[in-house]
Amino acid sequence: MARWPAAIGLAAGAVLVTACTSTGTRSPWWQQTGTSSCGPPALMRVAGQLTWLGNCAAMFVTPAVKVTVHVGQHIDVHMLEESTGYTGTHFVPVFPLPCSSRPSVVARTTISADKAAGTFTARHPGHATLFTTADCWVVARSRQTHGKCPALGITVLP
Repeated sequence: MARWPAAIGLAAGAVLVTACTSTGTRSPWWQQTGTSSCGPPALMRVAGQLTWLGNCAAMFVTPAVKVTVHVGQHIDVHMLEESTGYTGTHFVPVFPLPCSSRPSVVARTTISADKAAGTFTARHPGHATLFTTADCWVVARSRQTHGKCPALGITVLP
């Protein structure tokens, strides 16, 4: 009979430790688990859905990924990061966060301290493209370029 209180105490302790260790340790939305030799240059999140921007070789692709949103919706973008510094524990974006071709339609409304993540907000109906400076794969010509690349085509509905 003396084992039951000990077992209950052990179970309660395990629940408490699990609850305490899982609280506040949630990973950012862009972190993915597992190992891969494939990495897109950016990730996008719209309404909880993640989408790669670009291809597996860390290049943006022309024509760009397209998305349709409504006025007021947010589009989160996170750029691929690389380690820098002596210890390799500091990370910086490989390519800059994109800029909107039409800020009156889609505008960047937040940017992270490390400049690797930003939120864009759909403001008015219309079309806009997010551009960055990066390596691009132009599908129609089957060749790689470097410079101003479309990262995302956006249609905003009322």
